[in-house]
Amino acid sequence: MHESRKSDHRGRIGWRKDDDSDRILPGGRKEKNVSRRQKYFLKQKLFGAGVLAFTAISIPLLDGEATHAILLVPIGLYMIFTKEMCLYDSYYQEIKERRRKQQQMNKALMHRFISEVYGGDRNKYRQERKDDYCRVQYIWTCWIDALCKDGEITDRQWRNATF
Repeated sequence: MHESRKSDHRGRIGWRKDDDSDRILPGGRKEKNVSRRQKYFLKQKLFGAGVLAFTAISIPLLDGEATHAILLVPIGLYMIFTKEMCLYDSYYQEIKERRRKQQQMNKALMHRFISEVYGGDRNKYRQERKDDYCRVQYIWTCWIDALCKDGEITDRQWRNATF
């Protein structure tokens, strides 16, 4: 992302980020690109509101029988206010698959780190980590940086690699 001096629709000059997240429409309004994550959680909140609306509408139709509300009201409220993913759709599957691959990559990198730095001796690694955690973390950081600089892992893999 690059920042440059641009003028707005009124001719005022100021700093504006040169990315595609904002597009100036006629009249000076901004159109924001909504991320897939934001769309997912908006959809989840709408589903939660729908569950609450269904509950409210169904009580009079069932002559005041509200037993189902015991279950549906907490579910609707949870879907509206939680930051966890509740709906199972393609985005949810994509995120879960990405996390699974990330965990596999981290596990493979950790095994490679132990084999290259500690000669495959996991007990030696654990003892050194217990004795001086900061030193081992520093060694990990230098090792993972070297992998990235040599092109063995991507920048994204480097950013997401956990110790």
